[in-house]
Amino acid sequence: MAVPAAAIEWWTKFADGVKSQNPFGRYLTSSALGSWNFGTLADRTKLQAYHHFAHAPDYQVGSAYVLALLIVVYLLVCRRWSWASAGAPAAR
Repeated sequence: MAVPAAAIEWWTKFADGVKSQNPFGRYLTSSALGSWNFGTLADRTKLQAYHHFAHAPDYQVGSAYVLALLIVVYLLVCRRWSWASAGAPAAR
């Protein structure tokens, strides 16, 4: 885990250094975009902000019921591969 974390840290510092050389790029560094990426503490603790996630299937696939139907059809059609990917032995 240390090697990937070190690589990410190095790349972030390198990319921020390149961006800070441009007057407009200074606004795109990781430190400048922290509140944009993660929101403020008030944003993260507001219950209304999480309301969007409850209705995300409606926005993406049309309905939570459609999503559930797609999952059931997938499990029936691809049962052998689904169980294998879940770590259970495949039915023969």
